[in-house]
Amino acid sequence: MPRMGTIPFVVFLWVQGSQRMNLINIEDLTDVRLAAYRDLKVTQSAQVHRPATHASGQDWRYGLCSDEGPFIAEGRIVAQRLLESDYHVESLLVAHRKVEWATSQLEKRLDWKNLPVYCVSDEKIQQLVGFEFHSGILGCGMRQMPESLLKVARKWFDGGNAQLGPPSRSVSRDLTPDTDLAPDTDLTPDTDLTPVGVLGTDWIADRDRLGSGQSCTLIALPYVSQPENLGSILRSSRALGVAGLLVDRRSVDPFSRRVLRVSMGHALGLPILKCDDVRSQLQALRNVGFRMLGVEVDPRMLPLNSVGAAKRQVLILGSEFEGLDRQWLDWVDQIVGIPMPPEVDSMNVAVVAAIAMHHLCKR
Repeated sequence: MPRMGTIPFVVFLWVQGSQRMNLINIEDLTDVRLAAYRDLKVTQSAQVHRPATHASGQDWRYGLCSDEGPFIAEGRIVAQRLLESDYHVESLLVAHRKVEWATSQLEKRLDWKNLPVYCVSDEKIQQLVGFEFHSGILGCGMRQMPESLLKVARKWFDGGNAQLGPPSRSVSRDLTPDTDLAPDTDLTPDTDLTPVGVLGTDWIADRDRLGSGQSCTLIALPYVSQPENLGSILRSSRALGVAGLLVDRRSVDPFSRRVLRVSMGHALGLPILKCDDVRSQLQALRNVGFRMLGVEVDPRMLPLNSVGAAKRQVLILGSEFEGLDRQWLDWVDQIVGIPMPPEVDSMNVAVVAAIAMHHLCKR
């Protein structure tokens, strides 16, 4: 068989792929269907703030809502985790050379047959996104938290009786196992937390222990400004058994392109509750038995290695530059920290968070 040249081979893949999925070749970069992917270096730097209300005008209980609007998953790993998550996927954007990858991801999922997959040349995809972009794969998801994750969050507060918001547009899909899971992870499905009983076991491996009366560790971040730190904390949270995060709206956007990339897409497997007032949400958790631990270097702190894990606990970490302020330190139940020599006054918040998780999370 004669060897195909690069361009004919791309055309061959496009023709073959278009027969099995909704592959759309686009030449005009002003096409409105590409709007979510345009000038990402600019558009993804801004946080999206939405009122904590449903379309009906009624407040969502506890104010626990995820923002509306799109987010972008950049690169093969993050885009794949978007597909494996229960977030609603709007579309994929791939360079010509990545059509084969898109085909391999979608051809085994009948429910993705109509998902728009926009295909542009390598040169044009860089013009579109606004920076040098080598991976050639992007995905667009919607921020509204899936019902499967909302059900987990409800259990933190009142065992699943809360009404935190409207149902998501989650659809059933056959998910690929997440090979990053630890070898001894319990993969027993918890169908009670799956709206239609089809969410992949890789995303619900630990959820049987996240409800009322069971072991549960949360992370609260009143103000974290660096996307690299938030992304690293999210990735560590997934790896070390944290059930979810509460993030103040003043913090960096958990769904920004940079945060998702640093988290390797694991942010999409955790409930992330963006709060107008983190402390009021933590008080609600304290009222149902959660212990509040402030992680900070302070004269009153207990060495981290001297503190045992509680059944239900929240680890509260401050900003990168100032840590937890005096009001927070007076409010928490205990202050814990990592003893350091006098010439070192602090450690990176993501590093401290990972150490605290490893010591205090029951896995």
